[in-house]
Amino acid sequence: MLALLLVAGSVGLNSLVVGFALGAYRAPLVPSVAIIAIVGVGLSLLGLELGARLGARVERRSELLSGIVLIGVGLAILTGLL
Repeated sequence: MLALLLVAGSVGLNSLVVGFALGAYRAPLVPSVAIIAIVGVGLSLLGLELGARLGARVERRSELLSGIVLIGVGLAILTGLL
């Protein structure tokens, strides 16, 4: 339960930062919220499905795999690919 709370907190902080950025760029509210909601729900459902299918196979290495993906995304952002 604690892990779920920590994940929810990190997602909440991420959303807060995105909100600040959208406000700074004066992005229109309704389209921004709609796009973020659609993408967020879609990716959450994809993650749940992949987790259910791959969970047994990568159970022990799931944290390592998640870390590698996050580092890859961070490097892509840092180098300007994203």
